[in-house]
Amino acid sequence: MFWNKFSEELDYGREVRNQQRYRQLAAPLDDVVVPEVVTELCRPTVLAQSREDGQSLDRCEKMSTARRRAAGRVLLRHYLYMIFHCGFVHSDPHPGNFAFRCLGEDRVELIVYDYGSILEIPDAMRLALLRTILALREHEDLDPAACLAGLGFDVEKLQDLRPTLPALLQVLFDPFITDAPYDVNDWRISERFDNIVGELKWCFRSAAPPVLIFLMRTLQGLVAMIHRLNVKLPWGFLIDRSCGDIYPQAREHRLPAVAPASGPAPGFGNIARYLKIDVKKANGNKVWLTMPARVADDLEGIIDPPVKQSIARQGIDLQEIQDRVCRSGFVPQTVFEVEDTERRVRVWLE
Repeated sequence: MFWNKFSEELDYGREVRNQQRYRQLAAPLDDVVVPEVVTELCRPTVLAQSREDGQSLDRCEKMSTARRRAAGRVLLRHYLYMIFHCGFVHSDPHPGNFAFRCLGEDRVELIVYDYGSILEIPDAMRLALLRTILALREHEDLDPAACLAGLGFDVEKLQDLRPTLPALLQVLFDPFITDAPYDVNDWRISERFDNIVGELKWCFRSAAPPVLIFLMRTLQGLVAMIHRLNVKLPWGFLIDRSCGDIYPQAREHRLPAVAPASGPAPGFGNIARYLKIDVKKANGNKVWLTMPARVADDLEGIIDPPVKQSIARQGIDLQEIQDRVCRSGFVPQTVFEVEDTERRVRVWLE
């Protein structure tokens, strides 16, 4: 796959065609600039285009929060539209291939350069991606193995992972299914995969089709740039805005039939939605907290120090509890209960 892609990047004639098509497909994005190719000046070793100047990412990351947020939004919206709506996306996302043109304190245009590396995503794959995101968001009782088969995964290699696939896909698509502005520092895919399946994560990776390496490279580059801009962005809202018109088509998309799992294989409907904490103190005060279920993979970070001290005094291993919850795939369950002279605490997934 790499050899084929690198060979394509050396073909300026192909790059001219890519850039012209990208300019046409991206036309509905009024804040994205694709330089116009000057075809009469192009040669096999020369690509001529209109000059479009903007600020580099280095300069942009030093700007005000409002401008950095505007830059992040246009960058993310561009990628969401081109991936899911067009299936034709710039797949060499290093900062030198982008510039930002500030038109006001909260309005920024994105200039996209270098169309040698373009990922073409087949309709069946992009619709399966969108179908999976919608099923996760709506807690649809859909077999995640069928979703992965629709992306070209080898389902036989996923057999040992079938019980945990809902949780793994929830991690993989976390920014897309979170209802609030998302901090990409919280994604931590590799660490969270380790928490759920350990070294079996390599079964997941090896089951993937080779073409997905370019989609992952694209998303990794996008996330790296958002990280540098240091802003939280509403991925869910932006994908609704960019691709909501094709949601009906995605919901009707037929996924491949897969053989039933040999053991329990929960669907997305079995994943808990909330982590709930109920605290009753000896003085009569009560505390009730509801958080997204995904925070259950960091119990150490969300439990107050006095409660952690009480847990330790009673010989309860919080790390072991967290590992058990992760391995379960975050299905509804009692996480732990603890009681001492000062408080009674109950934590559960619902």
